[in-house]
Amino acid sequence: MQRPHPPIWVGGSPGAVSGPAVRRCAELGDAWHPLGLGLDDIEKGYATLRDLATRTGRRDKLGLSPRNMLDLTDSAKGAGRAPFQGSVAEVAADIKRVRGMGAEWMTFDLPRDGIPAMTRAMERLAAEVKPAAG
Repeated sequence: MQRPHPPIWVGGSPGAVSGPAVRRCAELGDAWHPLGLGLDDIEKGYATLRDLATRTGRRDKLGLSPRNMLDLTDSAKGAGRAPFQGSVAEVAADIKRVRGMGAEWMTFDLPRDGIPAMTRAMERLAAEVKPAAG
């Protein structure tokens, strides 16, 4: 077995906090990789994970690495928008919030409108969102 081993990220059902996945992560994982959750659900699920891990005797830090759809728009979407969807400022604020929860990594699904749209999203993420998120 490789030491150190590659980190084990445990996900679950997209769009829901999966109790079985959270339990598996608390027992065996290195990071929780929730899929398509809102920011409040990520925060609550991660708190539950840390509590379960503590109750089972794990003292090592469990990471957080959420995965969401990235949809950068030219204007703000405002209230009711999905996380990581909206203007550069809105997406940067989402990234800051998740980083404040303890996330060291985030992954994004890119637009499915072809390679040019995916490339443009990555370029904007690197050139505009990353500096705005600090």
